[in-house]
Amino acid sequence: MEIIESYYTSTPNEDNKDSILQPCTVSESLSLDSSGEKQRPTQEGRVLSVVDSSILQHVLDLLCTLLKKTDREKYPEDFQKIVNIFPQLLGFVQKSEDMFLLLHGTAALKNFIFLGHREILKICDAERIIEVAKRLLSPQMNEQAALCLGNLVVQIFHKIQPNIDTSVLFCVVQKIYKTRMPSTLQSLVLVFARLIQTNPSEIVELLSETSVDNRISLKVVLDKWLLQ
Repeated sequence: MEIIESYYTSTPNEDNKDSILQPCTVSESLSLDSSGEKQRPTQEGRVLSVVDSSILQHVLDLLCTLLKKTDREKYPEDFQKIVNIFPQLLGFVQKSEDMFLLLHGTAALKNFIFLGHREILKICDAERIIEVAKRLLSPQMNEQAALCLGNLVVQIFHKIQPNIDTSVLFCVVQKIYKTRMPSTLQSLVLVFARLIQTNPSEIVELLSETSVDNRISLKVVLDKWLLQ
């Protein structure tokens, strides 16, 4: 988690939005003092070492692989130790404004929920997970960061919140309406493709009774669905 935290602190997020970040390499983050010894930069001239986004992706992939390969029945303590990372990772995704952390973090959250939802619900409130999903679904959030978002919402409804949260679904409709990237649209439409199979009347009724910019939600979803 140190690598993930380092990446989080060196990229735009709610905790540092009032500060000016000056990215540098690890070697550049040390300066020479009058004696010729390397010193850490002062707070006034604060610079941050930056973890490459590809390293972030590999670290998150490794965590998901460890969770997948750890037998929860034979090694429940080891499995729980990995799951305990979830709340901190959720917090990073909740506050980050960096496209790569949002993208790879969303994918990791989806895998964690799929593999360890029972353990997650013991240490993390379902409402907090839903609030993070709503933030990610905001039309203002980067489209490229939402490539795995539909899969995350599907897992939330399947594993975390069986009772369909209509406010989340309406957020999905709004995101679909604003999104132009085909891959992101396909991910978001997946939510309705899955739910229409399990709750057809409720989903169609919801989409028929709500609208976005005076357009019926059902038409918004179907138009984008058929277009892609």
